[in-house]
Amino acid sequence: MIFSFFKKTLVLIFVSGLLSILGCYGLYLYVEKDLPNITSVDDYQPSIPSVIYDRNGNKLKEMGSENRAIVKIEDVPAKIINSFLAAEDSNFYHHFGVDPLGIARAFIANLKAGRVVQGGSTISQQVAKSFLLSKERSIIRKVKDIFLAYRMEQFLTKDEILYLYLNQVYLGGGYYGIKEAFKGYFGKELEEVTIAESAMVAGLLVAPSRYSPYRNPKYAYMRQGYVLSRLLADNLITEEEYAAAKSESIKYQKRKKSNQIGAHFIEHIRKEVVSRLGESRLLRGGLKIYTTLDIELQRASEAAINLGVLDIDRRQGFSSPIAKLSSDEEKLEFIKKAQSDFKEKFSNYFVIDKNFTRKLELNEIFDDLGGVINNPSFVSRLKSDNYLKAYVTSTDDELGLVFVNVLGVEGFINVADMEWAKKRNLQTSTYWKQPLRKPSEVLEEGDVILVTYMGDSINGLKVNNDLAKKLKSNPTPFIQLNLFQKPAVQAASITLDPNTGEVYAMVGGNKYFPSYFNRAVQSKRQPGSALKPFVYALALKNGYTNASILYDTPESLSAGVSDFNWKPRNYDGKYLGLITFRKSLELSRNVPTIKLASELGVDNLIKFLNDIGLEGEYNKDLSTSLGSGAISLENLSLGYSIFVNSGKKTESKYLTSITDYLGNDYKDSFKDMLFEKLEDESAVMDEAFINATNVKSEEEIVYDSRSSFLMQSLLKGVVQSGTGKKAKKLGESIGGKTGTTSDYIDAWFIGFSDKLVTGVWVGFDDNKTLGWPESGSKAALPIWIDIMKKGLDLYPEGENDFPNGMVNVLIDKETGRLASSSTESPFFEVFLEGTEPGAEPINDSGNLGVQRQEKKTVAEEEFFDLR
Repeated sequence: MIFSFFKKTLVLIFVSGLLSILGCYGLYLYVEKDLPNITSVDDYQPSIPSVIYDRNGNKLKEMGSENRAIVKIEDVPAKIINSFLAAEDSNFYHHFGVDPLGIARAFIANLKAGRVVQGGSTISQQVAKSFLLSKERSIIRKVKDIFLAYRMEQFLTKDEILYLYLNQVYLGGGYYGIKEAFKGYFGKELEEVTIAESAMVAGLLVAPSRYSPYRNPKYAYMRQGYVLSRLLADNLITEEEYAAAKSESIKYQKRKKSNQIGAHFIEHIRKEVVSRLGESRLLRGGLKIYTTLDIELQRASEAAINLGVLDIDRRQGFSSPIAKLSSDEEKLEFIKKAQSDFKEKFSNYFVIDKNFTRKLELNEIFDDLGGVINNPSFVSRLKSDNYLKAYVTSTDDELGLVFVNVLGVEGFINVADMEWAKKRNLQTSTYWKQPLRKPSEVLEEGDVILVTYMGDSINGLKVNNDLAKKLKSNPTPFIQLNLFQKPAVQAASITLDPNTGEVYAMVGGNKYFPSYFNRAVQSKRQPGSALKPFVYALALKNGYTNASILYDTPESLSAGVSDFNWKPRNYDGKYLGLITFRKSLELSRNVPTIKLASELGVDNLIKFLNDIGLEGEYNKDLSTSLGSGAISLENLSLGYSIFVNSGKKTESKYLTSITDYLGNDYKDSFKDMLFEKLEDESAVMDEAFINATNVKSEEEIVYDSRSSFLMQSLLKGVVQSGTGKKAKKLGESIGGKTGTTSDYIDAWFIGFSDKLVTGVWVGFDDNKTLGWPESGSKAALPIWIDIMKKGLDLYPEGENDFPNGMVNVLIDKETGRLASSSTESPFFEVFLEGTEPGAEPINDSGNLGVQRQEKKTVAEEEFFDLR
């Protein structure tokens, strides 16, 4: 009977065991199909940010859903590995993926605490969990963790699993993996990290948000203390190291935004890549995106734009204070807020004091206001800031002073430094702008203004005796300031290679009102006279020469609209009579240009513009010749390339190559690679993306190379003798054209060297007037000059070859006739051979330019005789 009982018991145990084994096997088969295939570290495909570089390999921007950098396990210091093992899995090197003792220990600890204070998962399980797509909390999910952890233990070494763990784990603060975490929290590389810092970061693993030193420093230090105690218990640190780590004052790097170089260019790249490869590939694929941008020229362009809009804004006058303070309470709050903002902006690090309070590095500089301006830390940061908020304490018209409070310190503004600040009154007609003489005309007590720092004493300041006495008699030293206001006027620029279309620099707007709206590419504005060169280019194509005679005389013309006659006028309201083709363009004369367009035909002009790539929005009337349509700065600048590259139509290019973190090159076998690797079937590669990545196509010649040379000569004349002569100092090989639209709404300058084309636009986003006299020469050209100075340093001029089939002839620049001994202004003009004055007409061409030279009208003869 006893034997029978034992027999039945053994059978039950066997059957139960068999059923358990079968059940486990069945459960494994059930979940196995959902497990990722991790049998080698090569199967690890981490989410790595993509990096955008300039043409010389300088890093511009990281873009990723997870801020991660991969580090080899052999490059991780032992103290960091020990901290993570002590915090999460001290038995890591001795279990098979699951640690029953660890689970039991965590269960007891959590039971005692009445809440979850310890996890039972091994590092292997945590790695497995990070690779499972589902984030559900369930028994099935836990089973998947265990099975995947066990599988990885069969195929991977312990160090390989640890490598995956340390690179994959999230450590709070937006940091993934240990390399980015230590760099982000402390600004340190791994080899620089202390035991205290290592324990702090390792302690975050259990709940990065809850134990964040940014949010909950008290909990962060409690968790650090636990990790240090585990390190001591496991004999991984000594008693002395433990004590030193516990007492160490950790210095955290403060997270703050940095000024982004090339923000509009980078956004243009981001949209291009996302549209072709998908956002997931950009944010997770570890792409290395090499662009055409030149970071040095980009910096110069941004500086020129920001300085240029400041100059324009000052010419426009002072707008208004930004706020008004009425009570002492408001003024006190204002000072506190200003000091807090200042410290937040300039503190790079913070520490946590004994009360677990976050303390910024610069707190001490405001303790003694009387001596604050002698504090080097304060003064150096004050000098480096662009502008600060202040409020007016009083004005003194007799002394010409505005007294202000900035950061709790007294300061003053001399009226001589704010003569520009007359109340703004933008007009389109000529008027006298009288400088500000009395500060009370624009400012009064309580006004909140922006100021910039000029100096920390009155030494060297040219002031009258009364002012000097007033400043010196005050017990608190004054700092000298200047009135500032953020310019509302916008500007954009683009610089490109006319031969390849590669964009070296692009600025889509000023830094004072940042936005992703790119005025260099997305905005279409009236080009004004900047479009005129294409009217003259078409005329050359139709037989005119640089010495052809045009009529600058009043005349009523059909505007192309039914029953409407248009009497065009010039910018200066004057008429010069008969003038040469060259002089008309150099002086940007409206009337001759319109008559020229009338003779050529508006439809022919628009077709020509489209044929050469200037696809804009054009009016089908003569106003198109004066730039009444709409076109982007990028497109217009590309159009000028045909005058430099011998008539070749050029497309803009922004990318040079794209590779992923494994080294796969998306350019060498671009089409195949894209179709093989695209996750989103809708994100297919097209011809536009091939062009964007600089894959060469057949060159399309849209304009005669010799006529291009003629246009170069004409546009160089604009710089040497015409509306662009401010740029003359850059050299004789520089050419370009100003553009100003009606009522001073848009101002342009597009110009070139033999290696660069740069375009600049200035205006308000809401199309209001810039005010007289903000023309292309006044508003846009100075910005262009500053950009091109740097451009010519980086890309110096080469030698210009004189094309075959061209001749230089000495003529009278005023009449277009051959020069004689009595000519007052002889000028070497360039012609197509056979079209120069006195040449035999070309029989088979019907050359209109020759005919106009040979057959002058009686009116022309009489006009020139009189002159």
